[in-house]
Amino acid sequence: VGTVAAYAYGFVRHGAVVVRSPAVTVEFPGTATLATRLLPNRPNPFDPETEIRFELARPGPIRLAAHDVTGRRVAQLANGAFPAGPHALTWRGRDDAGRPLPSGTYYLRLETATFRDTRKVMLLK
Repeated sequence: VGTVAAYAYGFVRHGAVVVRSPAVTVEFPGTATLATRLLPNRPNPFDPETEIRFELARPGPIRLAAHDVTGRRVAQLANGAFPAGPHALTWRGRDDAGRPLPSGTYYLRLETATFRDTRKVMLLK
């Protein structure tokens, strides 16, 4: 709602696009606007991985990290500029060094210049 999308059709043969239609633009009118928010991950609890979803109302730099119950950051999942809109990342329950983390409760923290949100996730092996 309140966005514009473009699409085209293509005919693919042996992995190569042979014919492509002209792009068509579609407007989805409405008054709803995107909000910056951290959405529920899925699945939760998870093993071996979970999809972390979030939306950004405006483009800009973000930090997304996983923390243990003591507040110590165990994994930096994203750190950089993202466009406005919905996003999804996969976390495989590993720390920054790539080591598998033990079963337990972790907290995902999404931060922008003007926003911070936290969600509890459970890794069960």
